[in-house]
Amino acid sequence: MHSTCSVRGQKSSLPPFCREQELLGRPLRGEEAGEVTGMARRLAGIVLLQPALDANYRIAEDHAYAWPPKKSSGWRRGRGNEDTG
Repeated sequence: MHSTCSVRGQKSSLPPFCREQELLGRPLRGEEAGEVTGMARRLAGIVLLQPALDANYRIAEDHAYAWPPKKSSGWRRGRGNEDTG
């Protein structure tokens, strides 16, 4: 059986809905708990997508256009020589 929410110093033995009471000074509302659940599910989805996202990144990286290096003309924006036209 879990300890009651009034027990201090034993966070690991408190049920999840009571752990926030010490921090917030009140238990989580149902809508807040639902939002936390939604965030956890979205984060889990991203973690599960990691292999596919990594593979897609490698494909995009392999097929990226290699831009030629810019030739230095001595002109730089923000140094008092902006184009006035």
